[in-house]
Amino acid sequence: MKIQLQPKAILPGILLAALLLLRSPAHAQSPISYDFTGEVASVMDPLNLFNSTYAVGAPITGSITYFNPGFYLDPFGDSTDQIYEYFGTANPNGAPILTPQIRVDAAGRVVTERTSDPTFPVFAEVTNDLPGVGDNFFYGAQLTYPNFFNSQGSDPLFDDLGITLNDPTGTVFATDALPVNNFDLSQFPDKTGFVEIVDPNTFAQLAYMQYNIRTIQATPEPGSIGLLLTGATSISLLAIRRRRKK
Repeated sequence: MKIQLQPKAILPGILLAALLLLRSPAHAQSPISYDFTGEVASVMDPLNLFNSTYAVGAPITGSITYFNPGFYLDPFGDSTDQIYEYFGTANPNGAPILTPQIRVDAAGRVVTERTSDPTFPVFAEVTNDLPGVGDNFFYGAQLTYPNFFNSQGSDPLFDDLGITLNDPTGTVFATDALPVNNFDLSQFPDKTGFVEIVDPNTFAQLAYMQYNIRTIQATPEPGSIGLLLTGATSISLLAIRRRRKK
C-alpha cells in the first residue's frame, strides 16, 4: 500500500514542537554559536612559523561558541567596556566548566581553542560608545601549549586567534551586554579575524595572518533542531497509523 504524507499532517507536528520549545525550561548555560566565512587578507611571516600554511586570497571558514550565562565577568569592566571570560576546566574564579570555542580553517589547516588552560580563558569583549573605538565585539583566545605552529628553540611561543566586528560610529550596540542575536555584518565597517604568533618574553609579533569576514550566521542549538524533528516525526507517524486503519 502506498502511503502519501500530506502537508497538513506534518504541519501540526512542527507547531507542537515549537510549543514544546516555548514551554521547555531555559538551559542553565545556553550556548550561542556562529559560523563565519571569509578569505585571507594579509600574511606576515618572515620566519615561516606558519609553515607556509596561509596564502592571500585563500578561503576561510570558522566558528565561535560562547555562553549566556556561564561567563566570569571581569571586575574591571564598566558601562563602555566589558570582558566575559569562559573556562573549559576548573579555574580560580569558580566559573562554570563549559565548552567555549573559536575555530579557524584555512587551506585545510584547522586552528581550534577550547580553553583547556585555566589561566588563559576564551573571552568576549564588548565595547559600547568607547572613545576612539565605538561599538566593538571581539572574541578570541590564546592557544594553549603545545602550539599549533613552530616553536623557537625550547621556548614555546604564544599563538593567539580572534575575530573583531567594529562600528566606529557607535550605533550598533545600546549597551556593553553580551550579544545574543545574529550579527548584521552591514553595520560593521571593520570585520576581520587573525591568527598570530608572539614571543612570550618580548611580546613581539613574529607572525600574523589577518582575514576578512564576509558572512556570519547564528547556528541553532542541536537540541532545538532535534525537538522540532521529533515533533514533526511523531505527528507524521500518527497520521500514517490512522491511514492504515482506514
